[in-house]
Amino acid sequence: MENHCLYIIGNGFDCFHGLPTSYYDFGNYIKSHDQEFYEYLTNWYPTFIDNQNKGIFSLWADYENGLKEIGQDLLWQHINDHLTQYGDDIWGDEDNHRVQYIIQNLVDNITNKLKYYLTNWICSIDVLTASKRLQLDADAIYFTFNYTKTLESYYKIT
Repeated sequence: MENHCLYIIGNGFDCFHGLPTSYYDFGNYIKSHDQEFYEYLTNWYPTFIDNQNKGIFSLWADYENGLKEIGQDLLWQHINDHLTQYGDDIWGDEDNHRVQYIIQNLVDNITNKLKYYLTNWICSIDVLTASKRLQLDADAIYFTFNYTKTLESYYKIT
């Protein structure tokens, strides 16, 4: 039985190579392509702004934890801000279903736009511009969580 090394590859791999793949970089990408959406995310996830005020995507853990932080209080505040109050003169039949529409619109806006910008951002990263190179064993076993093709394109390891 041969002994092989096992490499587990994640985003730290790209960061080590000097590639702009942190969530801070992702936040800057969104900010440069859609300032309105960036501000929208900042409003929804104020915990993403770190002590240095680098922006909403400064830390991986903050971003990942923040995605699950849309709580009931924040959701109801958003609904109330966008809902005609029952009994107002402008209340209409469509307002009876507006809560569902408001929530669906919020979820769609965040998830669809995040997916769109994440995909475009990842595709914009040129892994061949990596600034460092490791001595990797081509015969090793690689388990990757990475969303770029640095291992495949830069090192020619498949």
